[in-house]
Parts: sequence; C-alpha cells; structure tokens
Amino acid sequence: MLVWLDMARFWRARARASEKRSLPRDVVAAIECARFTFRDVPDPETGAPRVLVQLPGAGPFYLDGLDDAAARLGRQFELEPAQAAQAAKLIAFGVNRELREQKRTARDRGRKYSIWEW
Repeated sequence: MLVWLDMARFWRARARASEKRSLPRDVVAAIECARFTFRDVPDPETGAPRVLVQLPGAGPFYLDGLDDAAARLGRQFELEPAQAAQAAKLIAFGVNRELREQKRTARDRGRKYSIWEW
C-alpha cells in the first residue's frame, strides 16, 4: 500500500510539472490560427527570405529567427523562457507546413496527366 501511495504522489507531481511547462491554450490557439505570408523581397541585412507572421492578439511581425520570435512571444503572452522557445518552434513548424503546402500546389499546377490528353 505504501508503494502505491508513493507511485501516486510521483505521477501527480509529474503531471503538475508538465502542466507548468506546457503552453497555455490561448497561445496554442493563436499559433494554430496564425497566417504566414512569404515576401518576395529578401532581408536587406542577411539576404534570407522574409516571412510575415500574423498572430491573432500579438499583431504582425517578421520572423527573423527562433530567438527573436521566442522573445517577442514571451513578452506578448507573458511566457517563461522554455514556453516561449516551444511557442517559437510551433511557429517555425507552421511556416514549414505552409511552405510545403505552397510548393505542393505549385508542383501540382504544372503537372499534366497524359491519360486525359489522348
């Protein structure tokens, strides 16, 4: 019985610790609703392509790297540094997903199916 109580305390403490590290629901919802716009003009300082991130509740900003995005999200949503880094990674994942979708549709637009052209 004593072992069972120790295990229950361990799992409750672990659940509380993971709740502290996880992102708040409003931040996750804002990132999921974010719109990403890829600009044709590269960054004048680095020459890298620019991505405009439009987050509901945080306003638009250019994605200049994960550190800058984490700092901005940490200030805007009052997140801890680990949570802000996790939110920045979610934004990077969203940018990657959107870019992959744009490339896929561009590739499919130029594709011709020979079976329909005879």
